[in-house]
This record gives sequence, C-alpha cells and structure tokens, in this order.
Amino acid sequence: PAPWKTFLLRREPQCHEGCPRPPPAPAAPASASPDSLVSVLDNALEKEATKRASLEREAAKAERAERLGKWAELVVANLYRLQDGMTSLSVDDYESGKKVTLKFNTVKYKSPREEAEAAFALARRLRRGSKAVAALIAESDDRSRALIELR
Repeated sequence: PAPWKTFLLRREPQCHEGCPRPPPAPAAPASASPDSLVSVLDNALEKEATKRASLEREAAKAERAERLGKWAELVVANLYRLQDGMTSLSVDDYESGKKVTLKFNTVKYKSPREEAEAAFALARRLRRGSKAVAALIAESDDRSRALIELR
C-alpha cells in the first residue's frame, strides 16, 4: 500500500460511531463524603500557605535588592575617595542625612568598584524576579479566604 495508507492502518481507530472498539467505561463517580471534601480543602489550604511563604521570601529578596542598589550607588558616588586596600569607608547618605559605613569584601572582589558592579547586577536580577510579588500575595490571600469559607 501507499505510505499514507500504511500510516493510517497503524493508527489507533478513533472512537466514533461505527468504531470496532467498545466505548470506554464511564468514570466511577467520585466519593463526595464530607470528610473527603474537607481533606481536599485542607490540602489546598496547605498548598496555598506554602505558596504564600515562598512569595514572602521573594518579597524579602526585593527589599534586599533595594539595599544592595543603594549600597552600590553610595560606593560609586564615593569612588574618588577610595584607595587600594581599603576595607571600609564612612560616607554621607544624602537621602537620609546620616553617616553610613560601607564595608568591602577584599577577599572576593579586587576592588570596591568591582563589588559595586556585582551588587548592581544582583539587585537588577532580584528586582526583576520580584516585580509581581505583591499582586501574587494578594491573589494567594484571596484564594485562602475562599478556601476557608468553603471549608
């Protein structure tokens, strides 16, 4: 036979009128006992709580991103004051009006500039991943309330 006929012959027959296979048996009705419904709702509530905890961790990362970005901005604004081998520097934070001590990781980074660039990059990644977190937390709260009402 032609290749397309061979392909058609190998295929499973479709279940429709005139199909040689018997129709599939209907699915057994799910048990609708109150205990099983409560356990389903409890499982859903537990999953929602786990999801909410994960979203809260993401929100904390967003706060960390803001602190990292601010730290990096202060370093870059004061690069002219930095000398090789410095492990810290006291600077004025013009937003808050307070003195801030910037500490540098001289083991991991060659210079404060390199550390600031790494901080900027990490802050960007953290911000990107946490943009929609507040809306997702609100959705999670709404779902939890709805599940509690159903319970």
